[in-house]
This record gives sequence, structure tokens and C-alpha cells, in this order.
Amino acid sequence: MSTKSGSHKPIQIFLVIGIAVAFIGFFVGTRSGSQVEHTGYHDPPAQRPGGQAIPARSYTEILSNPLSENDHWKSSIAQLAAERPELYAEVKNSPELLAKALAERANNRAYAGAPPTVPHPVKQTGDLACAACHTDGLEVRGRVASPMSHPFMTNCTQCHVPSNPAGPDDPELLGPMSEENTFVGMAEPSGGPVAWMGAPPQIPHQTWMRNECASCHGSLGKAGMKSTHPWRQNCMQCHAPSAQFDQDMPPATLAPAMPLATP
Repeated sequence: MSTKSGSHKPIQIFLVIGIAVAFIGFFVGTRSGSQVEHTGYHDPPAQRPGGQAIPARSYTEILSNPLSENDHWKSSIAQLAAERPELYAEVKNSPELLAKALAERANNRAYAGAPPTVPHPVKQTGDLACAACHTDGLEVRGRVASPMSHPFMTNCTQCHVPSNPAGPDDPELLGPMSEENTFVGMAEPSGGPVAWMGAPPQIPHQTWMRNECASCHGSLGKAGMKSTHPWRQNCMQCHAPSAQFDQDMPPATLAPAMPLATP
């Protein structure tokens, strides 16, 4: 047994010496630094313009008094929505204002009754951005975001397409149109008939997807189309819908119409 144990001693001594040399080399190599002299052209440091430096401020001071010159601008939809026309303000309508409003309305629609186009860029990231302005509507510096005339739906751009969509507009890339569009849509209604002079006019269009009358006739509507009494909430209590426009029954089955007066 002693002979076998003695034969391993040279190997153990060799391993101990190797480990010791490795440790010594590691510590000597990491602790002994060498200095390297760099030569070559160096740009002189940039000179800062003279003047008084702005002292550093704490986050509390920046929050109470921002550094920006536009610190008075606030991006609060709730505050913008509160700045809307007075509900009981006087409304003056005229045939000239109505004709102008109908012409402006027709500019962003393919035909009467078509969904209006979007007159601004659209980010295809969801519909919450649309609902932020168009749920109740708001007015900012003369630009009006009309409230939705229908219940909330989750894909606005399926019907409302951007008027200037992003994409190529080169005819060589798009190719010429093979057929010219000859579709002629309905004309914009200028007013509904009345049962007698002084009676509330009938709704001159369909009510499907137009159940929110304040979208066009409320305080944010165009001049000439605004209601003189927007505070009333049940419009169809007085303004009857049209069975023909709503397609409630075929015109052939309707009773003979009463002679209606013109408004």
C-alpha cells in the first residue's frame, strides 16, 4: 500500500506547482499595468459660447414651472370637449347658409347618404383615437369634430376612408382606369315636407345610422343646419321619420299621401 501511495506523489507535487504558477501569473498580470504613449493629431476641444449657464433644477421645480415656451398648451381631450358652443345660444338660419352647408357636406361624400370621408391623416392603430374626438364631438380653433351619428363601432375605416390616403399616386404605378364611373347618387335633401304651415318638418332622409340627430343639427353642426332648439332630446317626437326613406313598407302598399304644404 505504501508503494502505491508513494508512486502518486510526483504527480501531486507537479499539480501543486502548476496551480501555484498559474495563480502567481494571474495576479502579476492583472496588477502590473503598462503605460502606452499615444501619438498623433488631436482636435482641440470645442469652445462653448460665452454666456450664463442655466442652473440645474429639481424635478419638482420643472413640474411646477416647465422650461418649454409652450407650457400653456395642454393635450387634454376632456378640457377641449368642455369648450363647446353654448347650448342655448341664438341660432340664425337662412336658405343661403343651408345651401352653403349642403355644398360643404357634399365635398367629402361620394353621394347623399354615403359615409363621410376622413379629412385628416389616419393611423391604423385602432378606433380609440377616433372615439376620443367623435364620441361627443368637440371644436378646436374653428375645426369641428362632429359627434358620431350612429352607435360606436369597432372598425371606423371600413366605411370612413381617408380623403388623401397614403400611397403611390403615380398613374404609371396605379395604371389607367378601364371604365369611367357614371354612377349618379341622390341629391342632398334641402328640407322635409310639413303637414301644414308651421308644423314640424318631416325627416328628409333615412334614420338608419343617423339616430343621433345632434351630429348634424346640434350645437356643433354647420351654420344653416343647426337646430334652434338643440336642448330637446327626443327629436322624433315631433319630426316624424319617412317610411319611404326608411323602407318600412313598399310604396305600392302605402295609403294615398295627404297633400303636404311646402316649408
